[in-house]
Amino acid sequence: MGCAGPRGGPGGSCVEREDSVGAACIHPGAGRIGGERPARGSAGGAPAPGAMLARLPHPFASSPHRGRTGGLPRCERCGMQRYLCLCAELVPAALATRVVVVRTAREREQVTNSGRLVPLALANAQLRERAELARDELADPARRTLLLFPSSAAAELAPASADPRPVTLVVPDGTWRATRRMVAREPALAALARVTLPPGPPTRYRLRTHPDERCLATLEAVARALGLLEGAAIEQQLTHLFTLFVERTLYSRGRLAGVDVTGGVPPRQPGERDQRQGSRRTSIADAEAM
Repeated sequence: MGCAGPRGGPGGSCVEREDSVGAACIHPGAGRIGGERPARGSAGGAPAPGAMLARLPHPFASSPHRGRTGGLPRCERCGMQRYLCLCAELVPAALATRVVVVRTAREREQVTNSGRLVPLALANAQLRERAELARDELADPARRTLLLFPSSAAAELAPASADPRPVTLVVPDGTWRATRRMVAREPALAALARVTLPPGPPTRYRLRTHPDERCLATLEAVARALGLLEGAAIEQQLTHLFTLFVERTLYSRGRLAGVDVTGGVPPRQPGERDQRQGSRRTSIADAEAM
């Protein structure tokens, strides 16, 4: 996730950790959104327009993520460890607003990337790789296309507009430095009107360190933007999904007790070993709950 600097000023990257994730980042005080790491390559073959992430080969399907505890079997759809799967929560909401997440290639393999969940939670959403983005694919005269990214001339996103057309919200997903380059160099993004989020509560994203608590992860940013455009119900739905994503990930790494996970921890299947990183050091809260 990236963190923006002062309005109109240069952005500064968040401190990256081994367990960090690429995720878009908002600096509400300055209205900043940033993204993730620079791309090393691209996924092969651009999907047909309108293709959803659920229809694409998932990166965790062919090469399982390996952590400190070795190979971790993961859900091929949501990317979580199988017993912590989020698919039961992923009921795509039908909205007038279309969301397009454009991510850098490196983030495809980051298991803690929150942007991948956006097209699984929204019926009218897409996840596009930067390398696959066609020059004119975002242009649609019937829609108002907005880029959620900072600039000195960016307007604050508001629920009411003189333009009655439905919105297509484009959200860069990568480190702040990488998305700043992407927005400047990609013709499909450079010409779009930019918007920012109004100031809001600090992030609840605890999967990496960053210099400013006002930075937001991609899914958080999308939730708040849709709260303005579509209403409080969808913001609450996506915020709940985001909370489960963060807390289950922290639990899988031994950084959060099971009793502190929202909704509890789904039971493992018979014979399935505890694959949490640091699971040998069971927390006092977990021990008391047994």
